[in-house]
Amino acid sequence: MKSLAVSILVIAAAACAATESIQKVPMPDPATAGDPAKARVFLFREDQTFGKAWLLLVSSASREIGALAPGNYLSFEASPGMMQFLLSLDRARFAGPPVTAAIPQRLEAGKTYYGNVTFDKDGPTIRILLDFLPESTGRERLAALSPAVLVQ
Repeated sequence: MKSLAVSILVIAAAACAATESIQKVPMPDPATAGDPAKARVFLFREDQTFGKAWLLLVSSASREIGALAPGNYLSFEASPGMMQFLLSLDRARFAGPPVTAAIPQRLEAGKTYYGNVTFDKDGPTIRILLDFLPESTGRERLAALSPAVLVQ
């Protein structure tokens, strides 16, 4: 019985370990208009049972953007053109084989993009998915989430 209680505490601690997202680039205020020469991007993770304890590392070809936990979002501005979103599970919190995704998205100046990150498991394979949502849906979902903590 004692080992069951210890196991439950370990699982609970692991589930709580990924609760803080970290943003490493300037974070625009969602309530203000962005730079019209740039695209504004919000990447978020809603609470999902599968992968809840995992921290997702987010970068592009040119910079590290941050680390994303469930219930949080990252926000940043990017130059227009094709952007390659590089997503990977934090190896310090995930003991399995490397899980990465490179997802391209064309960004237009003056537009706002809402990307929902989820995980999918097909047998032993884990995939990272990034779906860009319509603005009305993205704004609605973003309202229920917390911003990442800016660390520079």
